Amino acid sequence: MTSPINNLSIRNKLRLFTLGPCLILQVIFLVAIWKSTTDAVRQDLRSELNVAVQQFNDAERSRLRENLESGKNIANAPPARNILSGNTAELCRWGKVLLRDNGLKVKGRIPEDKPADIDLIAAVGSDSKTIDIITRERPCESGAAESSFPTPADPATAELTDWEAANDKLYELVQAPVANASGKYLGRMVVGFEADDQLARYIVSHATWQADTDHKHQPMEVVLWHMDAPGKPHIVGQSDTDIPTSTLIAALNKSDQMDGWDSAELEAGGYSFVTEPFAKHSSVFRETQDLRITVVQNIVPRLVAFHKLERFLVLMAALAMLLGFFFGAFFSRPIAEPLVGLASAAESVAEGHLDRANTLMSNNKRFGATDEIGVLERSFIRMVRGLKERLAMSTFLSQATYKHICADALDGAGENAAVRTSLAVMFSDIRQFTDFSETESPEAVIALLNEVLSIQAGIVERHGGDINKFIGDAVFAWFAGDDRCKRALAAANEIVAALQGLFAGQPGTQVGIGIHVGELVVGSVGSHDRKDYTAIGSVVNKAARLCARAQAGQILISAEAAAELHDDIALSPLAPVFLKGFAEPVPVFEAVHTAPTAAS
Repeated sequence: MTSPINNLSIRNKLRLFTLGPCLILQVIFLVAIWKSTTDAVRQDLRSELNVAVQQFNDAERSRLRENLESGKNIANAPPARNILSGNTAELCRWGKVLLRDNGLKVKGRIPEDKPADIDLIAAVGSDSKTIDIITRERPCESGAAESSFPTPADPATAELTDWEAANDKLYELVQAPVANASGKYLGRMVVGFEADDQLARYIVSHATWQADTDHKHQPMEVVLWHMDAPGKPHIVGQSDTDIPTSTLIAALNKSDQMDGWDSAELEAGGYSFVTEPFAKHSSVFRETQDLRITVVQNIVPRLVAFHKLERFLVLMAALAMLLGFFFGAFFSRPIAEPLVGLASAAESVAEGHLDRANTLMSNNKRFGATDEIGVLERSFIRMVRGLKERLAMSTFLSQATYKHICADALDGAGENAAVRTSLAVMFSDIRQFTDFSETESPEAVIALLNEVLSIQAGIVERHGGDINKFIGDAVFAWFAGDDRCKRALAAANEIVAALQGLFAGQPGTQVGIGIHVGELVVGSVGSHDRKDYTAIGSVVNKAARLCARAQAGQILISAEAAAELHDDIALSPLAPVFLKGFAEPVPVFEAVHTAPTAAS
C-alpha cells in the first residue's frame, strides 16, 4: 500500500519536512509551558486551601466551645430546673425569650461576626423522654416531643453533638445535665444551633487568613454537608457560592469516595475542592451524622495571567509557522522546480516524446550546476540520447530480434540462448536487380530498393510474419503458428500482385519467392562484439535455394509446405529439381497465382 506521503508533490514534501519538526517542537514547548504553569498554580492553590482548612478548623473549635458554654449556662439557669421539675409551660415562655434575644434569623439582620444563633430549645426528662421542643418554625406546638435526640455518652456531663431533624435540618446540639438544689439529676436541657448558610458564611468571615493584607488570595467558599445515602450528598449550608449545583454534587460524591480526609483534594468544573470532617480534632464535639466541610476556590481567575501567556505563545507559534511556510516555499523553489521539470520530462519520455527532454537544457545555469540535481539532469539527458540512439537502431532490427533483446534484458536468459522450433520460411529476391543497379545512379537504386522492400515488409507484417533481415535485395522472413504456410503463401501472392500492379514489370521490381517449412534453430549468432539473431538449418537453406530457382513472378513451394496447405489451395506440381547442398532431387510445387487476400 502506497504511503500518503509518497503521493505528495516534492514541493509539499519539502514543506512538510521543514514545517513538521518545527510544529512538533512548538506543540511540545506549549504543552510543557501549559503543564508547568497550571501545575504551579494548582499546587499553590492547594497549599492555600489546606492552610484555609486548618484555620477554619481552629475557628470552629473556638465557636463550638462558646456554644458549649452557652448550653451549660442555660442548663444551670433556674427556669431549666423549674421546667424539669414539672413546670413544662415555662419552657414555652422561656424558650421564646431565648430565641428572641438571639435575634430573628432573617438575612441581613445578624452581623457576620456574631456567633451562631440559638435555633432550638428542648427539655429531656431523666427517663430520656423529650418533654417538649421549641424551634423558630414551631414555637410551643404540641407533638414535637416525639423527637429523639442522640443519647449522651455520659448523661452527667455536658456534650456537644450533631442531629438531623425529621425536616432534614441539621443542628449542633448542646445537651447539658440539670440537677436540683440537692444535686439530684432531673434531666437535661438541649440547645440547638442550626447548621445552615448562615453558619457557612460565619466560618468564611472568621478565617484569619482573610485579613492577611500581604497576600492577595482568591475568595474561598464553604459547603457544609453529609451523606444521606451512597451517591446522595445532603447540603445543609453553603456560603455565597455560584458553583453550579451539578458540579458541586459531582465533586461531593467524588470526595466521599476518596480515602483519608486529610488529603481529599480534587478539581472539577474549574474549581478546586478540599474536604475534611467538620470540627476536626475537637474534643468537645461528637459526630453522629459525619458532617463535613468542603472548602472551594475558583481556579479560573488564578489562571488568567497564564492563559494570556498561552495565547501570546500560540499567536507567536502561528506567526512562526506562517513565516516558515512562506520561507519554506521560497527556499524550496530551487529544489522543487527542477525536480518537477525533470519528472514532467520523464513522463513525456515514457510516452515516447523524447524531444521534450531538451526543455531541461533551457535553464543553462541550473543544468550546469554541480549539485545532485544538476548531476541528475545531465544523466537524464545522456540517458535520453542513448534511448534515441537505440530507438534509431531498432529500425534495423526484426521484431523477433527486438523481442529477444527485451526478453534477455528482463530475465537474463543469456546472449547465447538458442531454441529449436518449427517455422515457415520465405525468401524473396528481386530479379535482374544487379543489371538495374549498374545502369542507374546510386540514389535512384537505393530509392527504388527501399520502396520495393517497404512494400514487401508491410505485406509480410499484415499477414503475421516477421522479417528477420534484408540480405541485399532479398527478404528473409518467417511465419509461426498453425496456419503459417497459408499466411506465407498469401503474403507471397500479395507481394507479386502488388509489385506487378504498381511497377508493371519495371526492371528491378520483379521478385522470385521460395517457401519451405520445418524445424530449425533460432538464436544469437556472431562474435562477442557483433551478433545477429537469426535462424539456421537445412530448412533455411532449402527455402533460399527454392527462391534462387524461381523466375520473376514465380512462387516455388516445397513438398513439406504443400502438405500443410492440403487441397484447399491450388498448387501445380513441377518436375523435381536438384538444389545446391541436397543430394537427391527435391519435389517442387508452383503456386497458381490468385487474387491477393489481405490478412485479417
